[in-house]
Amino acid sequence: MAYKNFSMKQLIDRHKHDKGTTFSNDPIKKQQFNKDNWRLFIAYYRWYPDRLATDYFGLIIYPWQRLVLRAIFRGSNVDLNCSRRIGKTEISNIAAFLFCVLYPGVECLIVAPSEAQAQISISNKFKSGLMRNENCAREIKNITKTEVEFKNGSIINAKGVGADGTGSNLLGNGKQFILIDEARLIDLPTVMTAINPMLATPRRNWGEANEKIGNIKYENPKLILASSSWYREHTYYTDYFKMFYDEMKKGNKNYYAFSFNYKWAKKCLNYDKVLEDKRKMTKEDFEREYGAKMLRANATSYFNATAIKEARIMTKCEIRQEPKSKDRYIIAHDVATAENGDNAITYVIKLVPRADGLFEKQIVYLRSYNGAGIDVQAEFIKYLYWECFPNTEKIIYDERSARTRNNAIFFNTIQERWYRNAYSNKRR
Repeated sequence: MAYKNFSMKQLIDRHKHDKGTTFSNDPIKKQQFNKDNWRLFIAYYRWYPDRLATDYFGLIIYPWQRLVLRAIFRGSNVDLNCSRRIGKTEISNIAAFLFCVLYPGVECLIVAPSEAQAQISISNKFKSGLMRNENCAREIKNITKTEVEFKNGSIINAKGVGADGTGSNLLGNGKQFILIDEARLIDLPTVMTAINPMLATPRRNWGEANEKIGNIKYENPKLILASSSWYREHTYYTDYFKMFYDEMKKGNKNYYAFSFNYKWAKKCLNYDKVLEDKRKMTKEDFEREYGAKMLRANATSYFNATAIKEARIMTKCEIRQEPKSKDRYIIAHDVATAENGDNAITYVIKLVPRADGLFEKQIVYLRSYNGAGIDVQAEFIKYLYWECFPNTEKIIYDERSARTRNNAIFFNTIQERWYRNAYSNKRR
């Protein structure tokens, strides 16, 4: 019931001798609750959630954010690829908030690359953001570092993917709304193995209503990916963004893929700072960070990533060459010092003759190690050359990284033939 004409004076006069009675706070007049109008009210704002955000909660959102909100509520799979500092995380969290308000009893999950980033979503976007809005705060019952509890029974949890990066810590009850923030920094194929079953559970209120009324339309759970741009060879683009875009292009209304650059948010960005970064950054970095472009490969790389994509799987490896083998090998070593914390990587390339007189190059051995000194790396190269692949014809290394003092160590690996017997005897 909705109350009208509440008069404390009349109530006091009416119950002045029996203030302890349970009827002392009865309203004088009552207005009948119209369920049909209430259904229309809810249905309207579920279809136009941006209007609820602005008309009722008084939130300031931009035109592109209105488009994103409508796509999230009308579809079930949304990929949001945006420029830095444009407000993608903010609008994603607002969508989760509105979803919890409009759908009582739902369980939402915000997934981040780490626990710290997950807590930032709650502390910055809810505690420091939405909770300052009186109307928004009225909907929330309790808020902690990683959880927002609503008065209507809805819950938002925020979690990282775990130390192992597999998302095993995400396993739990079914969720009706899952937001993956900074999706490109997460091993999506692995994490989605844990997340996909959680999206198969409908909202419990939907099940209860369907039992009472019947023929209630099934509500698809929501999966939202929000990220900044990266390279097209990454699984974030190949398995998700491109797939969402292709489905949207086919007319599938459950899929939406957006790409918004910095020009969409001139009013909320420091445009002078953006132009300053444009002068300082390389064209490629600026197009990726602010232009929201999925680039094909790193322009500074010697080899195009697209061209070598098919050669990234090692089908056969060799620990050492076969006895009496006549195969030819090349050892390549990327030198890294212990001071810079980089990884030193050693490759063994096998040369397989072709009918046309050229060679097919096969990587048959690869090792990466961190924190090893130059001397240790040189000793390993010697061992690999004399003990494992004596048919090696060339050893190639980065002379600039090895520096002058260590050039002789690597050079002697090939030139000092006498070292072979001495090293072999030492190993025995």
